[in-house]
Amino acid sequence: MTLLETIREPSQLHDMTSQQLQALAAELREKMIRTVQKTGGHLASSLGAVEITLALHRVMDSPRDRIVWDTGHQAYAHKLLTNRWDRFDSLRQVGGIGGFPRRSESEHDVFDGGHAGTGVSIGVGLAAARNMKPNENPARRQRIAVCVGDAAIGSGLTMEALNHLGHTRQSVLIVLNDNEMSISPSVGGLSTRLNKMRLSRTYQETKSATVKALPKVPVVGKPAFELLGWAKEGFKRSWAKVGFFEDIGITYIGVLDGHDRAELEEAFEAAFRLGVPVLVHVKTTKGKGYAPAEADSMSFHGASLPPIDLCLIDPTEEPLPPEGGPKRKPKTYT
Repeated sequence: MTLLETIREPSQLHDMTSQQLQALAAELREKMIRTVQKTGGHLASSLGAVEITLALHRVMDSPRDRIVWDTGHQAYAHKLLTNRWDRFDSLRQVGGIGGFPRRSESEHDVFDGGHAGTGVSIGVGLAAARNMKPNENPARRQRIAVCVGDAAIGSGLTMEALNHLGHTRQSVLIVLNDNEMSISPSVGGLSTRLNKMRLSRTYQETKSATVKALPKVPVVGKPAFELLGWAKEGFKRSWAKVGFFEDIGITYIGVLDGHDRAELEEAFEAAFRLGVPVLVHVKTTKGKGYAPAEADSMSFHGASLPPIDLCLIDPTEEPLPPEGGPKRKPKTYT
């Protein structure tokens, strides 16, 4: 029995070791490729979102917490981890598993997908409903995350929702899955250090206190406040897309490696602790783990696949046997 076949609820991921999670990621990719070879589907996008999916489910408690997949092309791993792996071979078939999230299919699917640009609006609505609950526990509020692609992020509907979210300051995590390099990344040690600093509660509280107190200081307070504002604006403009999101009230973190699960978990957990809207910008590779899909992601978008050389799924792993062939010696996980 594979690790994937033991999972009935995503909460089981919380107790897995790093070694097990790495093996599970490979199993998820293998299952997707074997299935899409027969049924067709949006393979490249979902292959690239495996670590994002694992990290979200590790720091969240679905279905109490809500994960929204904008459009839904990235949601195959989510479906497999929410007790649908044994029916996944019916993907996009009549009476089978849908190609997009479906509320009628699972309580873990928040909204029916298929249309780009709706995810952030759904997240804003869920946050508004959550904040109206009189018995909501402030120590462990319902967590809401939206995973959106780099194309959908630019839609008018998304922009309107982001503007509203920044105004209301509701706690929502937006994961921007940038897999086309359409948004230039900031990389390096300084970028990493700044991300960690800006995710700290100490920084956020100090920033808030300074903004409130400094203008009230006699004589020098207002000029000093304006000078700091000019310096901040100039600095923001020199760093990726920080300025745009910060200007509308959303804390921006990025660009992170979208295939480093541990780093994603750390960033997501810190973002939720802040209790404000946070956008985490991650860079992923479409078709990750399968060389042909990485090289030509468009050919693996919504189409049936030619016969697949399964040895190409992950060059760091030993070759995988064909279905019905001799079993590979199972690994032992501790």
